[in-house]
Amino acid sequence: GDCLDDIGSSWWKLHLWGTVSKKNININFNDLYNQTIDDLETKWIDEDSAYKANDTIKENDTSFYIRNKFYCSYKNPIQINDSTVIALKTSNYKTQKLVEITKNKEKTLLSVPYLLYSTFSYRDGKILYSQLSPHPRWQQEGSADIIEYDLNLNKYRIITSNATFFTPIYNPKDSSLIAAIMTDDLDNQSLTIISPNAEFFKNKNFIKKNKSVYIKSISDISTTTFSYPVFSNDGQSIYVIETKADGKAIVKYNIHSGKKVMITSYSF
Repeated sequence: GDCLDDIGSSWWKLHLWGTVSKKNININFNDLYNQTIDDLETKWIDEDSAYKANDTIKENDTSFYIRNKFYCSYKNPIQINDSTVIALKTSNYKTQKLVEITKNKEKTLLSVPYLLYSTFSYRDGKILYSQLSPHPRWQQEGSADIIEYDLNLNKYRIITSNATFFTPIYNPKDSSLIAAIMTDDLDNQSLTIISPNAEFFKNKNFIKKNKSVYIKSISDISTTTFSYPVFSNDGQSIYVIETKADGKAIVKYNIHSGKKVMITSYSF
């Protein structure tokens, strides 16, 4: 208490803590420093003791403690079955990749260095994600392609190209339908439905044909941005977060009629 009072009343002095500690604690500043470092070293040794045993484990051990020598982050986990999870693994030391985690064992599925954001979708052994395709010179001319990767066949499928899409998701009831957010050349966003087989929106409602892909715009309000679309369980609607000048709101769109239902009001 005396130390804090002296610091508050003598804030303008240099070497403040050393002067105050000599006055109130009656201990040499160097001794205090050395004692603090010794105490911290003892504490850190105790905390690290839990990891020392890992140094003697065989190199082919597949436990998390061995594979994650450095700090890592696991994002967007998706449960595949009772014992398996797929997630995006990122770190400052290696390229981000999709991994399969089963009973404390980790298997790399594929590296995704150009993954746009950290989201991906999974259905029936296939992974759907948006991959950045940068322009070699002009950043604004870059695009983001929707890629489908078949885990069983180890094959890629480019669903869109020369456009910017992100956060693509599978329809839970119809594997031929994909929802995504599209950004045009003026940075306007729209919530869209994509039919890679070109069999769902063969009518005047499609807004663009891209490599035999029909795209239907559900909502294209120029003053609104969209994020994190999710299909309803019956596959007939999309829930999405809308952001505009009034704040954020959760809304629902019917994929056939485009009818909008407010789930929450706009707020901050």
